Amino acid sequence: MGHAADVYTSHAGDLLLNVTVKKHNFFERVNKNDIQTEVELTLAEAILGTDITISTVYGPLNIKVEPGTSTG
Repeated sequence: MGHAADVYTSHAGDLLLNVTVKKHNFFERVNKNDIQTEVELTLAEAILGTDITISTVYGPLNIKVEPGTSTG
């Protein structure tokens, strides 16, 4: 175990941390700072439009899928 440094005789320095983020079963990390997930729609839902509930990191969110929505 280390010992606490003396406040008056210790030297200033940098604290370096190595953080590992575990994979999530629903969200995927992209571009280091972004997350995404995929939601499947039926062809009829994409053509006609629908209201769906999606999961977010802040909880469920209701969104409206506009008629004529394409992939991507």
